[in-house]
Amino acid sequence: MQQSEKQEKVQRVFARIARRYDLMNSLMTFGMHRRWRRQTLRAAGMQAGAVALDIGCGSGDYIELLLQAGASHVIGVDFTKEMLDLAAKRFTKEIAAGRVVLLQADAAQMSIIEDGSVDIVTAGFALRNFADLPKALAEASRVLKPGGKLVSLDLAKPFPPAIGWAARIYLDWVVPSIAAVVSGASAEYRWLSDSLAQFTERGELTKMMLASGFTSVRVIPYGIGVLASHIALKAS
Repeated sequence: MQQSEKQEKVQRVFARIARRYDLMNSLMTFGMHRRWRRQTLRAAGMQAGAVALDIGCGSGDYIELLLQAGASHVIGVDFTKEMLDLAAKRFTKEIAAGRVVLLQADAAQMSIIEDGSVDIVTAGFALRNFADLPKALAEASRVLKPGGKLVSLDLAKPFPPAIGWAARIYLDWVVPSIAAVVSGASAEYRWLSDSLAQFTERGELTKMMLASGFTSVRVIPYGIGVLASHIALKAS
């Protein structure tokens, strides 16, 4: 799939599923996705008062957790207006107070954000949706301060052999069936399986992060190995 084609596909999918996005996330993960996000932030060791950037922010789950963890300011970036509209309703007070800023932009083109201006970049189930992943990683490195961290949580390849078949059945058939009942968006939720098929394996993702200006990458498995976080450190 060409980069422009993938970008248009992702925008269509997320515009279509926005209304039931939060409910579907909870159903698909049995309510575990917020716990996994919290665990990644604890593992990253985010400091109170940090300036944070969440790329592919969606409706704002990571934004909420970053604020709870003590971030002083959080920038949320997403290129789907419908998702940002959800986040805007969720953080009305924080936006008015200047603690949250939402930007409609491509994570691979964030020129509005200054070099070395944020302490931590988060990406929750987002990297596999980016049309130009190497450029998005390079942008994350650019905007981070020296010693800053990129924290990604996403589906991971390859699945553990013992459960790989079950995970594929779940993504290919069970999730679209749930989506058909809950949101009428069965076809859109097949993107989970499609995007994973196009996503790089966890070892290759580590290499891509190292090639993008990070000096070390820690990988932590979740969900019996079906998901993983990558915590990448920028040189001090």
